[in-house]
Amino acid sequence: MNKYNFGIVGLGVMDRNLLLNMADNGFAVTGLDLEPEKAESLQSEAQDGQDIKTTTHAEEFMELLQQPRSIMLLVPAGKPVDATITSLVPFFDEDDIISYTMGLI
Repeated sequence: MNKYNFGIVGLGVMDRNLLLNMADNGFAVTGLDLEPEKAESLQSEAQDGQDIKTTTHAEEFMELLQQPRSIMLLVPAGKPVDATITSLVPFFDEDDIISYTMGLI
């Protein structure tokens, strides 16, 4: 199985554009979203030469990432952040990194 350099949780417009840009620049990237339509849409949008893999399952997402894992959360503040972290923690290793970026409206 291919191991990906970086992962993003949440595949909204900003998130998918960030992953596509990273893939354009030679990074193998993976994305996690609970909505199958968002995951499938990004996966189908990947062009030749872009190494992008999406999933709707936390465990698969974590298995796709090379270790130590680098993950960015781009989900709404509050309970969604807590729920996302809770879903990922069982698969974390000691050196994994998770960051959260809070957008301003």
